[in-house]
Amino acid sequence: CALPILNKLKELAYQLLKYQIGMNMDEDLEVAQNIADFKIPIVDDTQSSNPNGRIEFVLLKQQKQLLELDLLNQKANYLPTLAGFATYGQTNQVSDFSDAFDKEWWFPTGVVGARLSIPIFTGFQNRYKVQKSQISIQKTENQLKTAERSFSLQFNQAQIALKNAIATLESKKSTMELSEKVYQSIVKKYKNGTTDVLAVTSSYTDFRTAETAYLEGVYDVVMAKLELDIASGKLKY
Repeated sequence: CALPILNKLKELAYQLLKYQIGMNMDEDLEVAQNIADFKIPIVDDTQSSNPNGRIEFVLLKQQKQLLELDLLNQKANYLPTLAGFATYGQTNQVSDFSDAFDKEWWFPTGVVGARLSIPIFTGFQNRYKVQKSQISIQKTENQLKTAERSFSLQFNQAQIALKNAIATLESKKSTMELSEKVYQSIVKKYKNGTTDVLAVTSSYTDFRTAETAYLEGVYDVVMAKLELDIASGKLKY
């Protein structure tokens, strides 16, 4: 009875994984690695946070660049502007409509010139716009500094969390291996008739409990490593 239930739970786990990674539910999903292939990651203490790998930081930098362009545009309103213009046409000076299409009565006219505008006083609107842009840039710079400190803190916390998860996993692995040895030893004693079935059942339960704890530890390490990769800017999300 337990096997069909376990198969259903496995199928449900696959469906949940597909949902979390954005796969269609009808697509086939194959897990290439099993728990036996799991290797404990090595924590690189020389590694540091890379803010440029965080999408939030990149968006803030782009926002600052746009604000700086807007500030240049606002300051450009104080600069003189020089504009050129040219017009060309032909006029007709006839009194009789029948001569309107005679080329002899058409005279070309044209005007070429330049217009120079020098702003002397434009009111305080441009000044306020410049000040507003400068304040927005300063706010964005403060947000960048705050984000950089926040990312550094997140990285340090994630690195410590991974180290703790690895230490806990190694302890759980030792407990699991010891429980397995005890179980195998008691099985041998049972076969030799020196112990009873109750001892076998009890040791088997202890071994499975330790194994479950180890699997939970593996999960904690994987998630801690994922959080560290995100905090360091290696992994986009």
